[in-house]
Amino acid sequence: MPRYFIDAIIGTHVYHDAEGSILRDDLSALDLAVSTLHDLARMRTAEGRNVPISATVRSERDTCVCTVRMDLAIEWSAAVAPPHDQPERIRLPAIH
Repeated sequence: MPRYFIDAIIGTHVYHDAEGSILRDDLSALDLAVSTLHDLARMRTAEGRNVPISATVRSERDTCVCTVRMDLAIEWSAAVAPPHDQPERIRLPAIH
């Protein structure tokens, strides 16, 4: 089975997947990229940040299979103070 690499871009930060994952096919790699973005979006929601995130799927031949993009916007109500005083923490979810 082929190996795929999921590179994440969060705002201006790029995270290259050096290990990759052995997956059945391109659609399985797409599913993993979407799942990764979902996890990243949940982390960004918890941190109260508005940033674009994306994941690019690369094949073991280092060719781009697809790119998945997501823009997450959080609109705080006046009754809730956004956590702007917290330092930015980026932890990528484990990729299997």
